[in-house]
Amino acid sequence: MPWQTEVSPFILLDYHPPFEYAPSDVPRGVGAHPHKGFETVTLLFSGEVQHRDSAGNQGDLNAGEVQWMTAGAGVLHEEKHGAAFSKQGGILHLIQLWVNLPAKFKNTPPSYQTLTEKEMPVIELPSNSGTVKLIAGKYADYSGPAKTFTPVVLAEVKLRAGAIVTFPLEEGYTALVLVISGQLMEGLDSGYMGRFSQTGKDLHLEAVTDAQVIILGGEPIQEPMVAYGPFVMNSRQEILQAYTDLQSGKFGVL
Repeated sequence: MPWQTEVSPFILLDYHPPFEYAPSDVPRGVGAHPHKGFETVTLLFSGEVQHRDSAGNQGDLNAGEVQWMTAGAGVLHEEKHGAAFSKQGGILHLIQLWVNLPAKFKNTPPSYQTLTEKEMPVIELPSNSGTVKLIAGKYADYSGPAKTFTPVVLAEVKLRAGAIVTFPLEEGYTALVLVISGQLMEGLDSGYMGRFSQTGKDLHLEAVTDAQVIILGGEPIQEPMVAYGPFVMNSRQEILQAYTDLQSGKFGVL
């Protein structure tokens, strides 16, 4: 089975572990750069990030919030430390996830969602064993606020030591678990990700210590995928076209 199928619809996960930045007069971060054909999802655990893009979207991302950007047909964006965070310094801790788009949505207009703490339901697990903060998809009778183009489940789960939890996923879904802190019985320690079988409906987790984990579930996109640099398309020709579109100014100006 190709790796794209094993982790689809997810493409990349960039984990920025807790790091303390000194005060700076110049905001650090990533300057203007292009994307096309997929979505970027940023989960911020501590610090501050400012976003702006060539579609006219901008926003401040604070600790506990999530940013969901659909690059779609092509966009330029930048992500930098917020002004207050830059001036004061502090600990930045975040994840950025890339989620593929099906071919029929790769040329959808760019869009942007900021998901605040109050928008994301926090569900208490049975027996006081922990909580689920639901970002996308469904859990029990709850729905996450993120609007997605393909079925995705994304949740931040906090478990108490000894907790045994069953997290429901659809048959055939990709199932990934990233441990932010603590340890799971499955042999996963802080900073490690586990890929679970796509056979079966339920994801079973057991916490050895208090743990914070990210659950990623999604319906695989059964299409060819070609990724090159900041673009994710279905063919080499489409990648070349993406560069042509960028160079001709179709991604806008930032």
